[in-house]
Amino acid sequence: MAVPEILATIYTSMAPLWIELSFLSFFALGFVFLRGDFLNFLPVNKGKGQKVAPGEKRMATDPAFNAKLRKTIEVEASAGHSEAVLKAWRAGAAAAPTPKELLRPVVQAFLEVEPCALVQEVIAHLRRFPDVHVNIFTVMTVLDGVARSGNIAVLTQLWDSIPQKLGMNHSSCMYDVVLGGYASKCLPGKVDQLEARMAKDKLKLSARGYSLIIKGYLKNGLVNEVLQKLLAMKQASFEPPSFAVAQFFRISAEANCTAEMFAAARDGKLDMSPEAFVVLLEDCARRSDMELARRVEDCARAVENPLSAGLYDSLIKLYTATCHVRAFEIFQEIQESGMDVPEGLCVGLLARCAESKFLSFAEELASFCRARGSMTLSVYSSLMKVYAYSGLYDKACALYQQIKADGVEPDAMMYGCLMKFAVECGRTEMLRELSDKVPHLDIQHYMSLIRSAGQSRDIDGAFAIFKRLKASSLKPDIAAYNCVLDVCVKVGD
Repeated sequence: MAVPEILATIYTSMAPLWIELSFLSFFALGFVFLRGDFLNFLPVNKGKGQKVAPGEKRMATDPAFNAKLRKTIEVEASAGHSEAVLKAWRAGAAAAPTPKELLRPVVQAFLEVEPCALVQEVIAHLRRFPDVHVNIFTVMTVLDGVARSGNIAVLTQLWDSIPQKLGMNHSSCMYDVVLGGYASKCLPGKVDQLEARMAKDKLKLSARGYSLIIKGYLKNGLVNEVLQKLLAMKQASFEPPSFAVAQFFRISAEANCTAEMFAAARDGKLDMSPEAFVVLLEDCARRSDMELARRVEDCARAVENPLSAGLYDSLIKLYTATCHVRAFEIFQEIQESGMDVPEGLCVGLLARCAESKFLSFAEELASFCRARGSMTLSVYSSLMKVYAYSGLYDKACALYQQIKADGVEPDAMMYGCLMKFAVECGRTEMLRELSDKVPHLDIQHYMSLIRSAGQSRDIDGAFAIFKRLKASSLKPDIAAYNCVLDVCVKVGD
């Protein structure tokens, strides 16, 4: 086939695609010329009046901040030398804009040593380099630093200077920061005034703004103000932070108005987290307020079904500490839910049983531990404490036989307690056995033996034990001498 025929054949076969191929060619050329900066071989210059966005590289026409001064500021700021920071910044501020990462330490240095000069010097610096500094990022960095410091006079001066000196309108994020600063300094009146001004500017609080105000009010324990803001935040279709709701109930408990605030929160349909319910239940336990506790439990069950481990833990501790029969029901629920019941929880509950003299529930806990083979030294010690607090010393001593049967070896503290209980219930033989078991008798052990001799009216035995005490490495104290005197008085010698 001749060359002209081959070319004709190719042309004929490619004819339907020539439009598509032309489009792709022009698209590729346009991309190269319009986005040459992306390929790093065509320079891109901005006009002199254009602003530089936050995070964007400085233009070639912008002078760079002196590298040596920059390093000085960084080093002195980390060392906390505020005066040196300002000295280095002033030396370079007239020649070049401040890098964004140096703005915060410079503002902090002004606040620490020369707060009155901050607004004048910083605003003048921003105006000197408007293309770099007159933007929301720079202004928010300065505003946030001042708001966090709590210096209200400087904050107010800076707030007024933003539109007057920089020609920028106040934005909603600026309002958020300043409102948080006022709330942190316990100035609810100022917060209300600024919110009214914000509404006039047809701006609305953001979720961050609500959170900053609530955080400031929580810090100052303003219970009613926190509740109002939490409810307002919910009405604005924002979800109040769970930590803030829990902390709200903490400050309510400190102000002794938990019941009223809980009722108000429920009326306002404020969402409560498990952490908030735990805080409420802990306060109910402190004040033995079982009526409120039941209302909190009902509310928690309506929100969470089944209850979380934290809530079950709080409920059973509450009902155990108040010697309430509901403890049995909650403990049964915990077992049926398949949740783990650690030894530490059982020991803690037994300790509460001792304080509230809740003997029946203590024995229920002991039966549970015995059934799963977890009658450890700690469990036995706590159960013994329950019997002792209830005056049942004989039952406490009876545990010694069970302890030996289970192969548990008592420690020195348990031996001391058992010796004391043996004296209280007149178990002389057990006392002697225990004294032989203790490797090193301490002064409390000797005093238990002396009291036992006194109960048997054995004054010679009491003096013999006292003689052993004096012969030991221990030095008798006043309590030991009084113990011997008590025996003498009892015997009538």
